[in-house]
Amino acid sequence: MSLARHAPAGRRVPRPALSPGRGTAPAQLWPGVGVRLFDSGTAALGHALRLAFAAAGTPPESRVVLLPAYACPNLAAASLWAGAKPRYYDLARNTLGPAPGALDDLQSAPNAVMVHVDAFGADTFPQQVTLSAGSRGRLVHDLAQSFAPYSSDWRPRFPFTVLSAGRAKPASLTLGGVLLISGDAAERDPAQYEDTPSVDVSAWKWAVRSAIYSLSLHPLVFGALARIPALGIGQTRFSPLTDAVRLPERWLRIFGAAAADVRDSFRVFTRQTAAMLQLAQDSGARLPVSALQNQDRAPLWRVPVFCPTPESAAALARRGGHLGISRLYCRPLPEIMGMAPAEVVARWPEAAWIAERLVTLPTHGRLGGRLENELRRLLERHLR
Repeated sequence: MSLARHAPAGRRVPRPALSPGRGTAPAQLWPGVGVRLFDSGTAALGHALRLAFAAAGTPPESRVVLLPAYACPNLAAASLWAGAKPRYYDLARNTLGPAPGALDDLQSAPNAVMVHVDAFGADTFPQQVTLSAGSRGRLVHDLAQSFAPYSSDWRPRFPFTVLSAGRAKPASLTLGGVLLISGDAAERDPAQYEDTPSVDVSAWKWAVRSAIYSLSLHPLVFGALARIPALGIGQTRFSPLTDAVRLPERWLRIFGAAAADVRDSFRVFTRQTAAMLQLAQDSGARLPVSALQNQDRAPLWRVPVFCPTPESAAALARRGGHLGISRLYCRPLPEIMGMAPAEVVARWPEAAWIAERLVTLPTHGRLGGRLENELRRLLERHLR
Protein backbone atom coordinates (compact mmCIF):
# COMPACT_ATOMS: atom_id res chain seq x y z
CA MET A 1 0.00 0.00 0.00
CA SER A 2 1.37 3.41 -0.98
CA LEU A 3 1.57 6.32 1.42
CA ALA A 4 2.64 9.90 0.86
CA ARG A 5 6.19 10.50 2.04
CA HIS A 6 6.94 13.79 3.74
CA ALA A 7 9.32 16.27 2.22
CA PRO A 8 12.77 16.26 3.84
CA ALA A 9 12.67 17.83 7.29
CA GLY A 10 15.80 16.42 8.85
CA ARG A 11 19.37 17.67 8.98
CA ARG A 12 22.24 17.24 6.58
CA VAL A 13 24.67 14.43 7.31
CA PRO A 14 27.08 16.15 9.73
CA ARG A 15 30.62 16.71 8.50
CA PRO A 16 32.26 14.94 11.51
CA ALA A 17 30.39 11.75 10.61
CA LEU A 18 32.09 11.74 7.19
CA SER A 19 35.45 11.40 8.99
CA PRO A 20 34.79 8.39 11.24
CA GLY A 21 38.38 8.23 12.42
CA ARG A 22 37.69 11.38 14.44
CA GLY A 23 34.28 10.26 15.58
CA THR A 24 32.90 9.99 19.09
CA ALA A 25 32.49 6.59 20.73
CA PRO A 26 28.85 6.13 21.87
CA ALA A 27 30.18 5.00 25.27
CA GLN A 28 31.21 8.61 25.82
CA LEU A 29 27.68 9.81 25.08
CA TRP A 30 25.79 7.33 27.26
CA PRO A 31 28.12 5.69 29.81
CA GLY A 32 27.05 2.20 30.81
CA VAL A 33 24.50 1.85 27.99
CA GLY A 34 24.88 -0.86 25.34
CA VAL A 35 24.72 0.43 21.75
CA ARG A 36 23.69 -1.91 18.92
CA LEU A 37 23.71 -0.73 15.29
CA PHE A 38 21.45 -2.06 12.54
CA ASP A 39 20.82 -1.17 8.92
CA SER A 40 17.46 0.42 9.79
CA GLY A 41 15.38 1.61 12.71
CA THR A 42 12.86 -1.12 11.84
CA ALA A 43 15.53 -3.78 12.33
CA ALA A 44 16.57 -2.23 15.64
CA LEU A 45 12.95 -2.28 16.82
CA GLY A 46 12.49 -5.89 15.74
CA HIS A 47 15.59 -6.92 17.70
CA ALA A 48 14.35 -5.00 20.76
CA LEU A 49 11.00 -6.79 20.62
CA ARG A 50 12.66 -10.19 20.43
CA LEU A 51 14.86 -9.36 23.40
CA ALA A 52 11.88 -8.14 25.43
CA PHE A 53 9.90 -11.31 24.72
CA ALA A 54 12.91 -13.50 25.53
CA ALA A 55 13.49 -11.68 28.83
CA ALA A 56 9.83 -12.17 29.77
CA GLY A 57 9.92 -15.84 28.76
CA THR A 58 7.01 -15.41 26.36
CA PRO A 59 6.59 -18.41 24.00
CA PRO A 60 6.44 -17.50 20.28
CA GLU A 61 2.87 -18.71 19.79
CA SER A 62 1.41 -16.22 22.30
CA ARG A 63 3.41 -13.06 21.57
CA VAL A 64 1.46 -9.80 21.19
CA VAL A 65 2.83 -6.32 20.46
CA LEU A 66 0.76 -3.31 21.50
CA LEU A 67 1.13 -0.55 18.91
CA PRO A 68 -0.29 2.99 18.69
CA ALA A 69 -3.15 3.08 16.20
CA TYR A 70 -1.62 6.13 14.54
CA ALA A 71 2.01 5.39 13.71
CA CYS A 72 4.48 4.37 11.03
CA PRO A 73 3.72 0.99 9.38
CA ASN A 74 7.32 -0.01 10.05
CA LEU A 75 6.23 -0.69 13.63
CA ALA A 76 3.98 -3.44 12.33
CA ALA A 77 6.79 -4.78 10.12
CA ALA A 78 9.10 -5.08 13.13
CA SER A 79 6.37 -6.77 15.19
CA LEU A 80 5.69 -9.39 12.53
CA TRP A 81 9.42 -10.05 12.16
CA ALA A 82 9.62 -10.63 15.92
CA GLY A 83 6.96 -13.33 15.54
CA ALA A 84 4.25 -11.33 17.31
CA LYS A 85 0.70 -10.33 16.51
CA PRO A 86 0.11 -6.56 16.40
CA ARG A 87 -2.67 -5.23 18.63
CA TYR A 88 -3.49 -1.55 18.61
CA TYR A 89 -4.26 1.03 21.27
CA ASP A 90 -5.88 4.42 20.84
CA LEU A 91 -4.16 7.77 21.36
CA ALA A 92 -5.08 10.82 23.39
CA ARG A 93 -5.72 13.58 20.89
CA ASN A 94 -4.24 16.42 22.94
CA THR A 95 -0.98 14.64 23.78
CA LEU A 96 -0.51 12.09 20.97
CA GLY A 97 0.39 9.66 23.74
CA PRO A 98 -1.53 6.55 24.86
CA ALA A 99 -5.21 7.12 25.59
CA PRO A 100 -6.32 6.71 29.21
CA GLY A 101 -6.31 3.03 30.10
CA ALA A 102 -4.12 2.00 27.15
CA LEU A 103 -1.27 1.00 29.47
CA ASP A 104 -3.56 -1.26 31.47
CA ASP A 105 -3.21 -3.94 28.78
CA LEU A 106 0.54 -3.96 29.29
CA GLN A 107 0.22 -4.27 33.05
CA SER A 108 -2.34 -7.06 32.85
CA ALA A 109 -1.04 -9.11 29.90
CA PRO A 110 2.33 -10.81 30.61
CA ASN A 111 2.50 -12.06 27.01
CA ALA A 112 2.42 -8.50 25.58
CA VAL A 113 5.20 -6.05 24.75
CA MET A 114 4.26 -2.42 24.16
CA VAL A 115 5.87 0.07 21.79
CA HIS A 116 5.58 3.63 23.06
CA VAL A 117 6.35 6.36 20.52
CA ASP A 118 7.38 9.86 21.52
CA ALA A 119 5.71 11.48 18.54
CA PHE A 120 7.82 14.10 16.71
CA GLY A 121 10.20 14.32 19.68
CA ALA A 122 7.62 15.38 22.29
CA ASP A 123 7.53 13.51 25.59
CA THR A 124 4.13 11.82 25.32
CA PHE A 125 4.35 9.19 28.09
CA PRO A 126 1.53 9.77 30.63
CA GLN A 127 3.10 11.37 33.70
CA GLN A 128 0.51 9.96 36.08
CA VAL A 129 1.21 6.31 35.10
CA THR A 130 3.64 4.20 37.14
CA LEU A 131 4.66 0.88 35.63
CA SER A 132 5.71 -2.16 37.61
CA ALA A 133 9.26 -3.45 37.18
CA GLY A 134 8.02 -6.33 35.03
CA SER A 135 5.99 -4.03 32.81
CA ARG A 136 8.91 -1.64 32.31
CA GLY A 137 10.93 -4.51 30.84
CA ARG A 138 8.13 -5.14 28.34
CA LEU A 139 7.94 -1.57 27.05
CA VAL A 140 10.11 -0.54 24.10
CA HIS A 141 10.65 3.21 23.87
CA ASP A 142 10.62 4.31 20.22
CA LEU A 143 12.51 7.59 19.84
CA ALA A 144 13.02 7.36 16.07
CA GLN A 145 11.46 10.82 15.66
CA SER A 146 13.13 12.42 18.65
CA PHE A 147 16.04 14.70 19.48
CA ALA A 148 15.81 13.75 23.16
CA PRO A 149 18.60 11.13 23.19
CA TYR A 150 21.14 13.73 22.10
CA SER A 151 20.86 16.22 24.95
CA SER A 152 23.84 15.99 27.28
CA ASP A 153 21.84 15.01 30.38
CA TRP A 154 19.57 12.43 28.72
CA ARG A 155 19.62 8.78 29.78
CA PRO A 156 17.35 5.90 28.66
CA ARG A 157 14.10 5.70 30.61
CA PHE A 158 13.38 2.04 29.80
CA PRO A 159 15.62 -1.01 29.21
CA PHE A 160 15.08 -0.91 25.41
CA THR A 161 15.24 2.34 23.43
CA VAL A 162 15.16 2.58 19.63
CA LEU A 163 16.67 5.43 17.59
CA SER A 164 16.85 5.95 13.86
CA ALA A 165 19.50 7.65 11.72
CA GLY A 166 17.64 7.28 8.42
CA ARG A 167 16.65 9.98 5.96
CA ALA A 168 15.13 13.12 7.45
CA LYS A 169 15.80 12.07 11.04
CA PRO A 170 17.34 14.27 13.75
CA ALA A 171 20.80 12.70 13.36
CA SER A 172 20.65 11.95 9.64
CA LEU A 173 23.03 9.37 8.20
CA THR A 174 20.71 8.30 5.33
CA LEU A 175 20.46 4.83 6.87
CA GLY A 176 20.82 2.99 10.14
CA GLY A 177 19.01 2.17 13.33
CA VAL A 178 20.26 2.10 16.90
CA LEU A 179 19.16 0.07 19.90
CA LEU A 180 20.18 1.31 23.35
CA ILE A 181 20.10 -1.38 26.05
CA SER A 182 20.37 -0.45 29.71
CA GLY A 183 20.17 -2.20 33.06
CA ASP A 184 19.97 -5.97 33.39
CA ALA A 185 18.77 -6.32 29.79
CA ALA A 186 22.27 -5.47 28.50
CA GLU A 187 23.69 -8.69 29.97
CA ARG A 188 21.32 -10.91 27.95
CA ASP A 189 21.93 -9.34 24.55
CA PRO A 190 25.51 -9.92 23.30
CA ALA A 191 25.12 -13.54 22.19
CA GLN A 192 21.95 -12.80 20.21
CA TYR A 193 23.42 -9.67 18.69
CA GLU A 194 26.61 -11.37 17.52
CA ASP A 195 24.51 -14.03 15.80
CA THR A 196 22.83 -11.29 13.73
CA PRO A 197 24.15 -11.11 10.14
CA SER A 198 26.44 -8.18 9.37
CA VAL A 199 26.60 -6.06 6.23
CA ASP A 200 29.32 -3.63 5.20
CA VAL A 201 28.60 -0.22 3.68
CA SER A 202 30.83 1.18 0.95
CA ALA A 203 32.39 4.37 2.31
CA TRP A 204 32.40 6.21 -1.02
CA LYS A 205 28.84 5.19 -1.94
CA TRP A 206 27.65 6.35 1.46
CA ALA A 207 29.48 9.67 1.08
CA VAL A 208 27.93 10.27 -2.36
CA ARG A 209 24.48 9.33 -1.10
CA SER A 210 24.94 11.62 1.91
CA ALA A 211 25.93 14.53 -0.34
CA ILE A 212 22.91 14.04 -2.60
CA TYR A 213 20.62 13.75 0.42
CA SER A 214 22.01 16.90 2.03
CA LEU A 215 21.52 18.78 -1.26
CA SER A 216 17.92 17.58 -1.53
CA LEU A 217 17.06 19.13 1.85
CA HIS A 218 16.80 22.56 0.22
CA PRO A 219 13.08 23.20 -0.42
CA LEU A 220 13.55 24.30 -4.04
CA VAL A 221 15.81 21.35 -4.89
CA PHE A 222 13.39 18.88 -3.34
CA GLY A 223 10.52 20.43 -5.27
CA ALA A 224 12.40 19.86 -8.53
CA LEU A 225 13.41 16.29 -7.65
CA ALA A 226 9.83 15.41 -6.67
CA ARG A 227 8.72 16.16 -10.23
CA ILE A 228 10.92 13.39 -11.69
CA PRO A 229 8.70 10.26 -11.81
CA ALA A 230 11.62 7.83 -12.09
CA LEU A 231 12.90 8.81 -8.63
CA GLY A 232 9.67 7.73 -6.96
CA ILE A 233 9.79 10.57 -4.45
CA GLY A 234 6.47 11.10 -2.70
CA GLN A 235 5.52 7.45 -2.34
CA THR A 236 6.60 4.80 0.11
CA ARG A 237 5.38 1.25 0.50
CA PHE A 238 4.85 -0.95 3.48
CA SER A 239 7.03 -4.03 3.20
CA PRO A 240 7.78 -6.78 5.70
CA LEU A 241 11.14 -6.89 7.46
CA THR A 242 12.98 -9.91 6.08
CA ASP A 243 16.02 -9.75 8.32
CA ALA A 244 17.68 -7.59 10.98
CA VAL A 245 21.17 -6.83 9.70
CA ARG A 246 23.79 -5.14 11.85
CA LEU A 247 26.25 -2.52 10.67
CA PRO A 248 30.05 -2.93 10.94
CA GLU A 249 31.84 -1.76 14.05
CA ARG A 250 33.31 1.32 12.34
CA TRP A 251 29.76 2.71 12.22
CA LEU A 252 29.84 3.08 15.99
CA ARG A 253 32.07 6.13 15.58
CA ILE A 254 30.12 7.37 12.55
CA PHE A 255 26.90 7.32 14.55
CA GLY A 256 28.66 8.75 17.59
CA ALA A 257 29.93 11.68 15.52
CA ALA A 258 26.43 12.40 14.23
CA ALA A 259 24.91 12.20 17.71
CA ALA A 260 27.60 14.45 19.17
CA ASP A 261 27.04 16.99 16.38
CA VAL A 262 23.33 17.17 17.19
CA ARG A 263 24.09 17.42 20.91
CA ASP A 264 26.39 20.39 20.25
CA SER A 265 23.60 22.11 18.28
CA PHE A 266 20.88 21.32 20.81
CA ARG A 267 20.20 24.96 21.72
CA VAL A 268 20.04 25.99 18.06
CA PHE A 269 17.48 23.29 17.30
CA THR A 270 15.45 24.28 20.36
CA ARG A 271 15.29 27.89 19.15
CA GLN A 272 14.21 26.75 15.70
CA THR A 273 11.44 24.64 17.25
CA ALA A 274 10.25 27.58 19.34
CA ALA A 275 10.20 29.82 16.25
CA MET A 276 8.02 27.37 14.28
CA LEU A 277 5.72 26.84 17.25
CA GLN A 278 5.27 30.60 17.49
CA LEU A 279 4.62 30.93 13.75
CA ALA A 280 2.01 28.17 13.93
CA GLN A 281 0.24 29.76 16.91
CA ASP A 282 0.28 33.21 15.29
CA SER A 283 -1.35 31.65 12.23
CA GLY A 284 -4.25 30.28 14.28
CA ALA A 285 -3.05 26.67 14.50
CA ARG A 286 -4.33 24.23 17.10
CA LEU A 287 -1.43 22.21 18.54
CA PRO A 288 -1.31 19.20 20.87
CA VAL A 289 -0.47 19.99 24.48
CA SER A 290 2.63 17.77 24.25
CA ALA A 291 4.14 20.02 21.57
CA LEU A 292 3.58 23.19 23.58
CA GLN A 293 5.04 21.63 26.72
CA ASN A 294 8.32 21.17 24.86
CA GLN A 295 8.62 24.84 23.95
CA ASP A 296 11.98 26.32 25.03
CA ARG A 297 12.87 22.98 26.63
CA ALA A 298 13.70 20.52 23.85
CA PRO A 299 13.57 20.52 20.06
CA LEU A 300 10.90 18.76 18.04
CA TRP A 301 11.56 16.83 14.85
CA ARG A 302 8.37 18.29 13.39
CA VAL A 303 5.60 20.53 14.77
CA PRO A 304 2.20 18.73 14.76
CA VAL A 305 -0.86 20.82 13.89
CA PHE A 306 -4.55 19.91 13.79
CA CYS A 307 -6.51 21.21 10.81
CA PRO A 308 -10.24 22.10 11.08
CA THR A 309 -11.31 19.45 8.54
CA PRO A 310 -9.80 16.52 6.64
CA GLU A 311 -10.20 18.57 3.46
CA SER A 312 -8.15 21.45 4.85
CA ALA A 313 -5.43 19.02 5.96
CA ALA A 314 -5.21 17.50 2.49
CA ALA A 315 -5.14 20.91 0.80
CA LEU A 316 -2.50 22.29 3.14
CA ALA A 317 -0.20 19.30 2.63
CA ARG A 318 -0.71 19.36 -1.13
CA ARG A 319 0.04 23.07 -1.54
CA GLY A 320 2.85 23.21 1.00
CA GLY A 321 4.72 20.00 0.30
CA HIS A 322 7.71 21.86 -1.14
CA LEU A 323 7.96 23.76 2.16
CA GLY A 324 8.15 20.55 4.20
CA ILE A 325 4.47 20.38 5.23
CA SER A 326 3.35 16.77 5.47
CA ARG A 327 0.45 14.64 6.68
CA LEU A 328 2.88 11.76 7.24
CA TYR A 329 0.86 8.54 7.51
CA CYS A 330 -2.54 9.93 6.36
CA ARG A 331 -4.42 6.90 7.73
CA PRO A 332 -4.55 5.00 11.03
CA LEU A 333 -2.15 2.07 11.27
CA PRO A 334 -4.87 -0.64 11.41
CA GLU A 335 -6.34 0.76 8.17
CA ILE A 336 -2.90 0.76 6.53
CA MET A 337 -2.64 -2.91 7.51
CA GLY A 338 -5.92 -3.72 5.75
CA MET A 339 -8.71 -3.16 8.26
CA ALA A 340 -11.95 -1.58 7.07
CA PRO A 341 -12.09 2.21 7.70
CA ALA A 342 -15.47 2.02 9.44
CA GLU A 343 -14.20 -0.58 11.91
CA VAL A 344 -11.09 1.50 12.61
CA VAL A 345 -13.17 4.59 13.40
CA ALA A 346 -15.37 2.56 15.77
CA ARG A 347 -12.48 0.95 17.66
CA TRP A 348 -9.84 3.71 17.65
CA PRO A 349 -11.76 6.97 17.15
CA GLU A 350 -9.04 9.33 18.35
CA ALA A 351 -6.38 7.79 16.10
CA ALA A 352 -8.77 8.06 13.15
CA TRP A 353 -9.47 11.72 13.97
CA ILE A 354 -5.74 12.46 14.24
CA ALA A 355 -4.93 10.73 10.94
CA GLU A 356 -7.57 12.79 9.11
CA ARG A 357 -6.60 16.19 10.48
CA LEU A 358 -2.93 16.13 11.47
CA VAL A 359 -0.31 17.93 9.42
CA THR A 360 3.27 18.56 10.47
CA LEU A 361 5.53 21.55 9.93
CA PRO A 362 9.32 21.40 9.56
CA THR A 363 11.68 22.66 12.26
CA HIS A 364 14.90 22.52 10.27
CA GLY A 365 15.35 26.31 10.09
CA ARG A 366 15.83 26.40 6.30
CA LEU A 367 12.70 28.45 5.63
CA GLY A 368 13.34 32.17 5.63
CA GLY A 369 12.21 35.32 3.88
CA ARG A 370 9.88 34.56 0.98
CA LEU A 371 9.41 30.88 1.85
CA GLU A 372 8.55 31.63 5.47
CA ASN A 373 6.00 34.22 4.37
CA GLU A 374 4.53 31.68 1.95
CA LEU A 375 4.21 29.16 4.78
CA ARG A 376 2.53 31.73 6.99
CA ARG A 377 -0.04 32.62 4.30
CA LEU A 378 -0.83 28.95 3.72
CA LEU A 379 -1.39 28.32 7.42
CA GLU A 380 -3.61 31.35 7.83
CA ARG A 381 -5.67 30.31 4.82
CA HIS A 382 -6.26 26.69 5.83
CA LEU A 383 -6.24 26.77 9.64
CA ARG A 384 -8.68 29.56 10.36
